[in-house]
Amino acid sequence: MNMRLLILEGKTDVSFFLPILKGIYGFNEYDHSIKERIPIGRHKTKSAILSTPIPLVKNDVLLIVYHTGGKDNLPKAVRNIIYTLEIWEDELKPGVIGVVRDADTNKNIMNWIKSILREFEPQLDNDSLKIGEIQIVPFALGDINVGISYVESKQELELMLVELANKESTLTKFSSSIQALSRDKGKLLTPKDIMHVLAIAKDFDGDEISGLYRGFMEKLIRNQRRSIMELLKSSGLSGFLVKITG
Repeated sequence: MNMRLLILEGKTDVSFFLPILKGIYGFNEYDHSIKERIPIGRHKTKSAILSTPIPLVKNDVLLIVYHTGGKDNLPKAVRNIIYTLEIWEDELKPGVIGVVRDADTNKNIMNWIKSILREFEPQLDNDSLKIGEIQIVPFALGDINVGISYVESKQELELMLVELANKESTLTKFSSSIQALSRDKGKLLTPKDIMHVLAIAKDFDGDEISGLYRGFMEKLIRNQRRSIMELLKSSGLSGFLVKITG
């Protein structure tokens, strides 16, 4: 089995990536008993900095998805994975580890990943790092330009979702109300503000924002697949996903 890891910041990122991995890239949920053979993240405790692993499979690729419960935990979580690699079973030892971070650019995320992993003496390999035989591939989520006058260009997951809502016309439909809200607040709305408004307006069900995001993504993949594909390409996300799933 060709083992890969995808490390995300939080549950909302998982809600963005899982529909894409399943609906666009053809992954399916794998036998969850595999989690008992993975030496990190399988036991949920108050001090855990990695979520329970989510195993996905396509052909001979086993992709384990984690989130770290927030960006502050991301550096320690990535280091802990590297520390534990020697105790992973040989057939489950990952060859590629994808690390996704919000509020960065692709220009500076490489400096960040090199800094947090410097004790392992990583070697630069084009747009990734190598530690022994392990390839570490970083990606800056939200490193896109969205030319909407009332939206703050804050580089984060929600900026990707706002661009998708713009492409499939949802944002246009509610733009008058959203602009009025921006005027009432006397400032630009953040991408997260926009997604909260659209979640209410579109009546996406869910008991938390991650559920709302997943509903939004799943509906887009069913009805506006072309919009998703265009954003994946323009943001560079498709290239990143090919590296960690191919």
